[in-house]
Amino acid sequence: MPIHAVGEKWPKPEDSVGGEIQTRRMALLRSKKVWWACGPTLARFDEDIQPAIDSALRNIDACHYDIDLRLYMMGRKKESSRPIIFVCCSDATVRRDAEDCIRKSGLLRKYPGFGLGASPLPLEGISKVLSGDDLHPELSVPGENNSESEVFAQEELPVVGRKLWVRLHANGPFLRRGTGGVVIVVDGKHYQLTAGHIRDDESLVDWEDLHFDGQFDDDDDEDDRSESSGIDCGSTSRGSRTPLGILGLEDSESPRSTPSGMTTNETRAVDLPETTENESDSLKYVGTIKLYSKDLDYALVNIPEPDSGVDLLNLLQFPRGLGQRPIHIRSIREIPVQDQSVVVITSSQGPITATLQPSFAYVRPAGSMRFQKTHVMELNGEALHGDSGAPVVDSVSGELYGMLVRGCPGTRIAYVLSAHVIFEDIGREVHAPVSILTSPANAALDNASGSFTRLPGPPTVADTHITSWGFIV
Repeated sequence: MPIHAVGEKWPKPEDSVGGEIQTRRMALLRSKKVWWACGPTLARFDEDIQPAIDSALRNIDACHYDIDLRLYMMGRKKESSRPIIFVCCSDATVRRDAEDCIRKSGLLRKYPGFGLGASPLPLEGISKVLSGDDLHPELSVPGENNSESEVFAQEELPVVGRKLWVRLHANGPFLRRGTGGVVIVVDGKHYQLTAGHIRDDESLVDWEDLHFDGQFDDDDDEDDRSESSGIDCGSTSRGSRTPLGILGLEDSESPRSTPSGMTTNETRAVDLPETTENESDSLKYVGTIKLYSKDLDYALVNIPEPDSGVDLLNLLQFPRGLGQRPIHIRSIREIPVQDQSVVVITSSQGPITATLQPSFAYVRPAGSMRFQKTHVMELNGEALHGDSGAPVVDSVSGELYGMLVRGCPGTRIAYVLSAHVIFEDIGREVHAPVSILTSPANAALDNASGSFTRLPGPPTVADTHITSWGFIV
């Protein structure tokens, strides 16, 4: 595939430069730095270019491979950086066909200044689902004998953040693990939200096939070039320790990563860390997956209507590092266009603090013909096996921003699907209102102050009311 020069200077690039992405591929990048795109450049890409790419690639059959789409700002310094679109796929044929399709579409002529590149994997590291696969041939768990995927859990409470085990076939021994999200009400029925993916791809790739427009351009003056020529290409592999104070872990137990979340060997990060707990003990039947979206990667697990204790279903208990207070998830909030402090309720480690960044990552999952937009998140820790489906909530109010659907194993980078997007899609699919389950009792819960006032008597189903979002389609 030919590599084109990117001639014209991008106007005010510093307004569109987000967090820097540390990568060990500096030799292939010609010592150029990589930043997440944000601001006006990302807005233009998201509104005009990405939908056109989505449409252009509808005729590309990716078989069982994911296609990742990224917009990076690249250059030797922020002031001379340019936007480069990257199409990423571990299969060389799919990647070549997708890049060729975009070049022939005329998009790059229509939007001069945007470059195009291709790589086996995104530059921040491998992007993959975080569902754990565990084979327990001796495991026997009760369940209904039907053709739907059956879901089990170790604990009935807490519901949000619990480990969910999915039996893909009736009476089959193979279980996949995810994380339970919020409990919602759809057309009068109760469901727990979780991630929809059930497969994983652990292909190793050849990084030498990375290339992009402007790869051999000199975008800086001689002083800048001589300064950057002295960069030690291995310097970004010197990892730093990330404190996990809210988890009660010592510094030596934290994952090894650089300040931007890259591992020292991202191409071998396909081996996710294992948890040590015996997770097959005392599994209890929860329900079955009733609604599944491959395009948006969510699933709804039907659960029984609660006889009492409605408030307990979407109630969280923040640990000491977060104020040691109860938080009730009772509404959703749009993800803001600036950095936002959040808490991720993982099933592997419990609550982890994180920062939602004003940058996007796009992926077309295997078997889908549609790109889903996810939001980039940097955790103060690492997402592990089975954390897909973890809810992402506001660190103060407990409002739901979205759900963790993918991650970069061995790094602190994860990707979040917006709660608004999920709720709107469910509404379109079932033609019914969608809401978070709540009851009058939680009206006395002030998330901001952490106070909790008990009302006379336990809540019952008759007391339950809906915080509806009103999009009945």
